[in-house]
Amino acid sequence: MLKKFLDSSFTLPVISESSKKHSKNTRVEGYEVLEEQNRFKEYVLECAGLGYWDWYPQTKEHFVSKRWLDLLGLEPSDIINTEDDWLDRIHPDDKLYTMLIVEQAIAEKQHYQTEFRMRHKDGHYVWILGSGSPILYDDANATRVSGTHQDITDKKELEKEFEKHRNYMKTLYDLNPNIIMISDGKELNSANHAFFKLFDYVNIDEFKEQHHCVCKFFEYLEDDAYLHPSKGNWVEAASKEDSKQALIIKGEETYNFSVSSTKITFSDSPLYIVTMTDTTQHYNLQQQLIELSIMDELTQVYNRRYFNEISAKLLSSTARSNGKLSFIMIDIDNFKKYNDNYGHDQGDLVLKDLAQVIAKMHIRHADMVCRLGGEEFAVLTHYTNQKALFKYAQEICDKIYVTNMPHKYNMDFNRVTISLGVSYCDFSLEKKSIEQLYKEADEALYLSKHNGRNQVTLYQNENDKR
Repeated sequence: MLKKFLDSSFTLPVISESSKKHSKNTRVEGYEVLEEQNRFKEYVLECAGLGYWDWYPQTKEHFVSKRWLDLLGLEPSDIINTEDDWLDRIHPDDKLYTMLIVEQAIAEKQHYQTEFRMRHKDGHYVWILGSGSPILYDDANATRVSGTHQDITDKKELEKEFEKHRNYMKTLYDLNPNIIMISDGKELNSANHAFFKLFDYVNIDEFKEQHHCVCKFFEYLEDDAYLHPSKGNWVEAASKEDSKQALIIKGEETYNFSVSSTKITFSDSPLYIVTMTDTTQHYNLQQQLIELSIMDELTQVYNRRYFNEISAKLLSSTARSNGKLSFIMIDIDNFKKYNDNYGHDQGDLVLKDLAQVIAKMHIRHADMVCRLGGEEFAVLTHYTNQKALFKYAQEICDKIYVTNMPHKYNMDFNRVTISLGVSYCDFSLEKKSIEQLYKEADEALYLSKHNGRNQVTLYQNENDKR
């Protein structure tokens, strides 16, 4: 509305020949109206903080209002009313593109607006928002261009500070060693450099073309502290607790992350700022400490303390799923005689070799091998039927036999042999405690010893015997 008013009111009326024939009184009235319009125009511009200018390209004259002079701290005597005087005050870096914009507007008979700097009387530069329009033409050539200048230095300083702050925040965002992601809770909106370095993508669009969720990289662990690959909204879940964990396997590397999510409201919509801190080194150290506490130092299989802790949990989870669990108890035949005659150092080597043979034959992820104490070992496994279970136990027995570790005090065999007792439970048919499985395996082991050693015995209750 203001532009429309300015474009119309800034144009001086052209006095035609017929107007000259009007009476003197009519001319006086016309000039009074014009003077009143100019005063109103100057008042509006003053209120708007705008300096007005008129430029006549053909004569190169350039006229300005008092407000225009005030913007640059000038007095009327400080300027000469020419376009060169005006151009000379424009910052050298801004002069070329400013004139190109003005010349294009003249050629296209269009209004223009641009930002540039002009030199103040004291030497500093003032940012100007310049607006103008060609308003009179002689054929294709503009004879008059008019417009306004507005001091926008404060605005540009704010923009400069904002840009500085934005760049600072972007630097913190991109150079932060932690992975930082912005999500609306459904999909990823942006991520920092650490994210793309880990997942080996150039930008977020490339990542989203192949993956709809970061959670697909999470490894499944039966631990509520860890985020799962397909268990609800992981971003929201992470925001409801102080910290969640995520395990990610990328290539041959395994990473452990501490994940936190903060929910904010932006433009009336929820956003989540998700931070993933690499805790792999701490996690690995913690795992090493755990391994040291649960592993038998000599044989490097699980120790009795860990067996007591984990066996009950393993049985409980198997029972909940109506699965099958087996207990294999292993004992080295005549091992006391071995130590008495070959020495304890040599006996330790036998224990180590035996443990490694069993561990290498233990191929199921959910199974476990433990040293219960002395020369006694146990295997907890999930074989689905007793026939397969017995075959597996017999393979362990045979493997130790063919290893052919000398033991001449183990009569009838002259080598290291083992005896095995096996118990079994199908939880869809019956329920047993870990203590009961242990007892049954121990009874079966006793029968293996009693019947000549170097053999496997599968426990049978009275009903099975009948």
